[in-house]
Amino acid sequence: MGRIKSQAMKNIKAIITMAIGWQVSHMMLATQVQATIPTVVSLNTGFSLNARHM
Repeated sequence: MGRIKSQAMKNIKAIITMAIGWQVSHMMLATQVQATIPTVVSLNTGFSLNARHM
């Protein structure tokens, strides 16, 4: 009985660890996307301004 319980605890810990890891990576990804969007927009704006001058 004790072995089954410890195995279940290991599984629960693994699931929690995975869930936390997924949330952290998801948050990091969202932050990266938010940081990238202004850069892309400014690059596009700069490009269209340069194209108009030519």
